[in-house]
Amino acid sequence: ASICKELRPLESEFDEEEKISDAISEEHEYHFGRPKSRDEALHFLNEIGWLFQRERFSNVHEVPDYSLDRFKFVLTFSVERNCCMLVKTLLDILVSKHFEGERLSTGSIEMLKAIQLLNRAVKRKYMSMVDLLIHYCIPSKNDTSKKYIFPPNLEGPGGITPLHLAASTSDSEGVIDSLTNDPQEIGLKCWETLVDESGQTPHAYAVMRNNYSYNMLVARKRSDRQRSEVAVRIDNEIQLPSLEVELMQKRINQAKRVGDSCSKCAIAEVRSKRKFSGSRSWLHGPFIHSMLAVAAVCVCVCVLFRGTPFVGSVSPFRWENLDYGAL
Repeated sequence: ASICKELRPLESEFDEEEKISDAISEEHEYHFGRPKSRDEALHFLNEIGWLFQRERFSNVHEVPDYSLDRFKFVLTFSVERNCCMLVKTLLDILVSKHFEGERLSTGSIEMLKAIQLLNRAVKRKYMSMVDLLIHYCIPSKNDTSKKYIFPPNLEGPGGITPLHLAASTSDSEGVIDSLTNDPQEIGLKCWETLVDESGQTPHAYAVMRNNYSYNMLVARKRSDRQRSEVAVRIDNEIQLPSLEVELMQKRINQAKRVGDSCSKCAIAEVRSKRKFSGSRSWLHGPFIHSMLAVAAVCVCVCVLFRGTPFVGSVSPFRWENLDYGAL
């Protein structure tokens, strides 16, 4: 049912081909050997039907083997159409038919390297397909020695790996996240050390294309792995202003404090506030007393010296001889 659901979008290609059957595109004028989209889809469906029929009746009737060239076509077509369940089924059939000992045959390995399935998925930003390929492994008797046939450091033409290709592609944070989540942690270890034929690393590719967020993502994941933490990337689909974020955080902290406080803590807090408020009132006491003393001295001086004193010529000086008069 899942495979049928993935193949259903091919119906649109047949409908579009009927509408433009009389039109000759410029692309086909220069690519005479390239089959049309409708022909490719029809050929693909024929190959898939023949392969599944062969697998169903292989134990009953003798049928010819399915060649690697035919596997190459159906695998490439399935990856480019993002048919994850179909790709997994095809890989399982390939492994079951070309499994020698505990490894794939040399011819099948060379075929998979030639078609570069992981690079195709990275180029089209198919994150689900990338996750499927980097986690696909060949079954082994010992679970600790699994063989992953699509590692993120798989070299292609020019030494270009899926890591290099993703680092040079815009809007590929999700792809970078998937490539650095491989079971063997090859993506994280090789991000700054894996070089192509020109001596450039994925880190350098990201810098040259101004994709600095890729390097920050990998650095954060590496530091989290060293601290045995898990990094979860959240897309900025809803961006809140910094002020609203701060207010929201303050409200959360206040709610936590209120929820954690008990009745005894509340009583102690009220008592401390009362004590502090009383101590604050006593702090004004000395200041008020000194002001009152200064005011009293000023009043006395004004009373005593309300007029210019007249001192007589009587010797020695006595207070009772003092007199007051107007100026």
